[in-house]
Amino acid sequence: MKHSSPISGVSANKNYIATAGYDNKVILWDRTTFEPIAQGIHDHLVNQCEFSSCGEYLVTSSSDYSCRLWNLPDMRLIKVFAFHDDDVEFATFDPNGKYIATASRDNTIIINSIENDYTKTLIGHSDDVLSVVFSGEDLISCSDDGTIRKWNIFTGVNEILTKSDFQTDTVAIGMEKIFAGDDEGIIYVISGNETNQFKAHLAGIKRLYFCNHSKMLVSMSYDRQCILWMSIGNKIEEIHRFNLPNLIWPRSCTVYGDYIYFATFGSSFGSYNYVTQTWSLDHIQPTHGINAISIYHDSIYRIGDSGQLKKDSSIVYENNSLSNFIINFEDKILIGGQNGQLVNSTDDDLVYEYKSPLNAAVISKQKLYVGTYTGDLLVFMSTSSKPQIFNVHNNAIKDLVSINDEYIITVCANGEICRFDINSGELKIILGHSNIINSCAVVTNNTFVTASRDRKIKLWDVGAMSCIRDIDTFHTHSIKSLSVSPDGRYIASGSYNGTLYILDYKQNVWLKKRITNSGISCIKYDDCSNQFVAGSYDGNIYYIPVPKSN
Repeated sequence: MKHSSPISGVSANKNYIATAGYDNKVILWDRTTFEPIAQGIHDHLVNQCEFSSCGEYLVTSSSDYSCRLWNLPDMRLIKVFAFHDDDVEFATFDPNGKYIATASRDNTIIINSIENDYTKTLIGHSDDVLSVVFSGEDLISCSDDGTIRKWNIFTGVNEILTKSDFQTDTVAIGMEKIFAGDDEGIIYVISGNETNQFKAHLAGIKRLYFCNHSKMLVSMSYDRQCILWMSIGNKIEEIHRFNLPNLIWPRSCTVYGDYIYFATFGSSFGSYNYVTQTWSLDHIQPTHGINAISIYHDSIYRIGDSGQLKKDSSIVYENNSLSNFIINFEDKILIGGQNGQLVNSTDDDLVYEYKSPLNAAVISKQKLYVGTYTGDLLVFMSTSSKPQIFNVHNNAIKDLVSINDEYIITVCANGEICRFDINSGELKIILGHSNIINSCAVVTNNTFVTASRDRKIKLWDVGAMSCIRDIDTFHTHSIKSLSVSPDGRYIASGSYNGTLYILDYKQNVWLKKRITNSGISCIKYDDCSNQFVAGSYDGNIYYIPVPKSN
């Protein structure tokens, strides 16, 4: 019993550790032996998990739009709360164990009674709600809209405690204070009517955890660092800082005793003794989800969670870190990903290291353009030179393409599209979608398409930066990947629930294929075989022939 995809959530108590995985599994482990005890299953990837204070229950939140309550230790399913219209990012128990609060990407919070059918929807956030935590009888929430709010869970009345110009991903409670972390690396300490800010990290803070036993705050960021803090008055003071191994996913952690338990990109959780400053990682095996594929000289290269670069079915390089892209630049196969390193796999050489993850890359006019988690565009003249850095967005660049060697189009997690003029460096930024844009692709010399979490595909004119066509799709989950046939006729789109649609743009006909139960991470068009090639989080490659023209 183990995870086959990355672990996104972790929780610990005296006896157990629970992990929530992108393989739809929730696994209960013995905290002392690290041996698995039992597991539960969601219908889609599981985002987070949390034990009840009594230790008898576990609550999980999932992208199947539900929150589920489990009995311990047999992981018997007790109750399903399925009232949201989008991913449930977080779920937490109230101090008395009577209610569960859920935070969702449908912009709402729902209070669910464990004992009966009572529910209460809290409306106020204008963007995805990412985390919630109880403070006595009040509920504290944070959101992509940048606000931290305090709620009365019975009346729904709320007040804004503070607002950031950046999304706030995480919130924690301790010593009658509220701690929140935003995507600029700032920790907010809220005590009464006073709010103080502390620049803690170089990239977005993905997780804050307050340990009531040690009175210690833990912060974790995509800058690959974890910091331990003591709260003194209305300030925080750093007591220990350490780098995170490549295997650790800085998305979730929890503390019990002298140990911090971490989410990982592997089959099990990671453990760090902060007293002896030692790691326990040897029990973790790699997972084999695919994040990127490229086709060179009739061979398919793939890379993903484990950092293993494969040429067809053979491993040709070990990056030992989750990787997001593969690109051939200067006749060298370059890879980049979660640890911020651009690596030349051909010569086993580190080209460059950045402060945040590297998400996507494209080549234009013999230059390499790399999009980063912090919204910066890195421009490399060669692998032997340092890049020029352009701040394009204040959120993650999810994908980018080159059009006519004139423009670089970048798409962003905040819904923005940017046209970067290669010659002048001029930026033209518009709001393209109402939600995260995950992918983009070139259609013709002056048009491109984008795909979003809003389940829409849009066709754009690059010159006017205006939408030519807004296409409602049949996808039921966020669209993750796009590819277009060379003649611009067929648009393939893959979603997080494993469904692939091909749109015949000329005849406005859709072809649907459910090719896996896991998400479709990437799609490329293979000119030689005249078919689309899709990579999945299940570790497999799928081939989808282009429909024959009528």
